[in-house]
Amino acid sequence: RISVPDMDKIINAYQENKNKSIEQIYGYEQCENHKWGYTKDTLKELFDKHGFKNVAVEQGRLPERPEEDKLILICNK
Repeated sequence: RISVPDMDKIINAYQENKNKSIEQIYGYEQCENHKWGYTKDTLKELFDKHGFKNVAVEQGRLPERPEEDKLILICNK
């Protein structure tokens, strides 16, 4: 299971809260910066391309970071 920031939701929320959107894209002071951004489709395509099976991507939030919209990927190799 992998989670990444949900770029579609971040971009849509940018006008409402620019600082929060920028932090979610580039990282927080206590976290490393992100190197790439994904949408539901691009994340699924990446894992399909590399031979993963049963690739499913869901929008959600993690209990440890409930304020952040995430894409949660579940698949098998």
